[in-house]
Amino acid sequence: KDNLVGYRNYDSEVVSRVYYMDNENCFALSDSHLFIYKGKQEPVPGATIELDAEVQSLYYNDNNIGVVYVDTQNDGYYMKIYSKKGSLKGTVKFDLEYSDIVFGEDRVIIYNGNECAIYTFSGKEKFDGAIDGGVLLIIPVSNTKYTVVTKEEINHIELK
Repeated sequence: KDNLVGYRNYDSEVVSRVYYMDNENCFALSDSHLFIYKGKQEPVPGATIELDAEVQSLYYNDNNIGVVYVDTQNDGYYMKIYSKKGSLKGTVKFDLEYSDIVFGEDRVIIYNGNECAIYTFSGKEKFDGAIDGGVLLIIPVSNTKYTVVTKEEINHIELK
């Protein structure tokens, strides 16, 4: 049985993967564009976003798409955050060597095993510091409350 719901040819581009945000929204990443689609039965093309440079990494949730690039002007990285419709929500510049990035309501949580940085979508830093215990996972509960899972314990923290 054929499960094909649609296809599209992209001249001179390689589409490496299609990501599903939920049952209606998905996006495809090529070597030079981000293609946004919407639709349950047959995805309909939406926004097409031209990428700034080679993508370092990509993160998403039900509402946001974050494209991380190496910042060639400064040491570090920058992330452009898009809505599931393809509109730019903001840009965050950071220099943390990260292992994971997650989205809160309107926050970006960037972390590795020992450090964490939290920014608004507009790039304003809300927290930058060390976290003891070897961070495995950070789960945003709200814009000020987070659950931090380490190798040893689970902590609930609140930013003031």
